[in-house]
Amino acid sequence: TLPKGKTYKSWMLSQYKQLHKIISKINQE
Repeated sequence: TLPKGKTYKSWMLSQYKQLHKIISKINQE
């Protein structure tokens, strides 16, 4: 289940940050 409203935005932001960290690790290698 996906959160709604402001919670949804903060959830998407956290998901994006996690994805960005993974991409950064791959690019460093």
